[in-house]
Amino acid sequence: MRARLFVYLVILSFAICDLVLAQTYEGRILGTITDQTGAAMPNAKVVITNVDTGVRRELVTNDAGDYVAPNLAPGVYKIAVEAPGFSRVEKSGARLEVAKDIRMDFTLHPGSVAETVNVTEDVSLVETTNDTLGGTFANKSINDLPLNGRDFQNLVVLRPGVQRSTGGGFLSISSNGNRPEDNNFIVDGTDNNDPYYATTVINAEGVQGTPGSILPIDAIRNSTLKRIRRPNTVGSPAPSSISA
Repeated sequence: MRARLFVYLVILSFAICDLVLAQTYEGRILGTITDQTGAAMPNAKVVITNVDTGVRRELVTNDAGDYVAPNLAPGVYKIAVEAPGFSRVEKSGARLEVAKDIRMDFTLHPGSVAETVNVTEDVSLVETTNDTLGGTFANKSINDLPLNGRDFQNLVVLRPGVQRSTGGGFLSISSNGNRPEDNNFIVDGTDNNDPYYATTVINAEGVQGTPGSILPIDAIRNSTLKRIRRPNTVGSPAPSSISA
């Protein structure tokens, strides 16, 4: 009996850890490196640089030519790829939003590493790396959109499937028919949920109306709303995650 209980506790711990790790404001840049024939390029060097901070991440592709850089802060990135006997390829201006993935595939051509080929192709707007539904508001949109009380919670109603009860207040936000209690608010990856009123702790509203903004939208770089698809208990909807 005790052994069975221990197994249950271990399984529950892993399930909780998986849920916690899935809720983050950081994103990923990933892709596949091939040569001009379409063959995978193992051991190619990939350098990912945050243009705003100058922080670099160096990676090496695996045997399938794949690379992935997790836990990247939102921002604008430059990706450079090089391998012996091939020209260096570089892509600038790749914008990584909150809790998003960017897929950047590159094709290398024979040449000198001293030669640099600049890629100007835009990042695909179609999400191909996960099955999460949602959307992101960039800093310009957050600052320019007229919002009652300058409260970031009022951004959520601009996403399809999200409603907020007239007057606002506790338990007022519903995403795709979910109960308000299923919302999950995160600020910089930190839990921001009021366990009793099912609302954000920062900028917590009263029974009705818009709160006084402790965290103004001017201080938010990106905001994202996600509805996570994953197996759930029968009758239990997948929760929505609102990150700032």
